[in-house]
Amino acid sequence: MGKTDFTFVGYLIQEPYSRGWPLRDGFRVASIEREIHPAYDKHQWNTVEGVQNPTKFLTEFPNLEKLSLEPHHCQSVLHRKSPGWVISGYSFPYEVAGQMTMTSTDGTETLRVFEYAFHMHRNADGLKLLGYEVVDAEIGFPFLSILNNCGYKAEQVHEMSGALNEYSLLSSPEEADRFIEAIRVDPKKPKIVPDHNKGIAVQVWGTP
Repeated sequence: MGKTDFTFVGYLIQEPYSRGWPLRDGFRVASIEREIHPAYDKHQWNTVEGVQNPTKFLTEFPNLEKLSLEPHHCQSVLHRKSPGWVISGYSFPYEVAGQMTMTSTDGTETLRVFEYAFHMHRNADGLKLLGYEVVDAEIGFPFLSILNNCGYKAEQVHEMSGALNEYSLLSSPEEADRFIEAIRVDPKKPKIVPDHNKGIAVQVWGTP
């Protein structure tokens, strides 16, 4: 899987890159699991060229200066220590974005979750590629980060796939692929969530 094999799915307004994340001393963690501003922590149900967006991702770059983001009921202990908000962008593997589906509660309708992303036009937004997150393939939003929230120490990740960068992310899709394969066959999975062994690589975009 290469850097071009991803499709951009949108933006989230999230807490700043967290310091003090468990098992990540010294990192500014840019995990997808950072708190989302409550006003935007909901399914959007907007449309892109007539295609419905059932996700929490914003399809247009939000202007933070024009949004009233305070006060809010903060759920994150880390965020209380570092208040404020940043804009993050995310890209999913092209194949995954094309295959992930959701079905209505009555079972009568199924839609492709990220179909809207194939109709989006991403304008220049100034975000930089920070690295690659790995999330659980079988859990929808809110995604579970296997890389940063399943008990793996930075040293273990380094041995399994490669060194984490300053954002506690992997630096290439190849490293993400190695980590995904390693957790699949890892006989010593951390006991915190031993069943999560199917990963998806996700590009994380942000402001360094």
